[in-house]
Amino acid sequence: MQPEVSETLAYLELKIAESQLSSTPDQLSTETRAQVSLLARRQFQLEQKILASDEAQQVFLPDATLEEAYQRIQSRYETDTLFAEALSNAALTPSGFKAALSQEMRVEAILERVSSHVEPITEDAAEIYYYTHLERFQLPERRQASHLLITVDDDQPDSDPRVYRKLCALLDKIKQKPTRFDKLVLRYSECPTAMNEGNLGLITPGLLYEALDKALFKMQPGEISPPLRSPMGYHLLRCDALHPATRQPFAEVSARIIELLTERQKGRLQKDWIRQLGH
Repeated sequence: MQPEVSETLAYLELKIAESQLSSTPDQLSTETRAQVSLLARRQFQLEQKILASDEAQQVFLPDATLEEAYQRIQSRYETDTLFAEALSNAALTPSGFKAALSQEMRVEAILERVSSHVEPITEDAAEIYYYTHLERFQLPERRQASHLLITVDDDQPDSDPRVYRKLCALLDKIKQKPTRFDKLVLRYSECPTAMNEGNLGLITPGLLYEALDKALFKMQPGEISPPLRSPMGYHLLRCDALHPATRQPFAEVSARIIELLTERQKGRLQKDWIRQLGH
């Protein structure tokens, strides 16, 4: 096998393992690695057909575009050494990686060209999609919330009860005068949000730690929770506003729907064109 072919296969194996298995080829079992290798070979053969097509002769990938993509990937690593190690672990050299990346980008450009004459999606078509898929545009109930956090030092046996008592004392002060909450957050909270009055932003279910999440979605605006324990420590949680579950209006999502349907149209054109390559 030619070196450039083996490295392109290694590149495809890496892409498949990462996208489908959230792993790298060297972390896979022997059986799974063999399956990934088979998929990579099929992908390689398909790409060779695409690159040998008449349409491929009309696509040119500038060196500057390739270099920009290569540098963008390399910049994800903290150092050049770490990038080189990642390539080595995937059985790739910098030149082999760049060649495989070039092939991938050329294939993408060819497929984009093949599907460039897709029929525009009309507003009416987008609206039909919207009303036949209303469940996809539901927004869950959301809450605006703030908190005061004091952390617990697990290495100190008395830290947990001491912090709990402190939160109870602060809660008593807040109950006497609720407007004290923001000032007490600024003074006592050990969360970076203290500089913004403890604001946690707009919260959807499942975003916070479980104890906080359960409490928040039972609270009313202005209500303050008892001390709540999380892995970080104890929190006083305030519900600032309630946003009921709602549906996104068509006007807000029409552009996204048109983009989605356009991409689907392109995908169908590309698949039809690829099937014809085998005839």
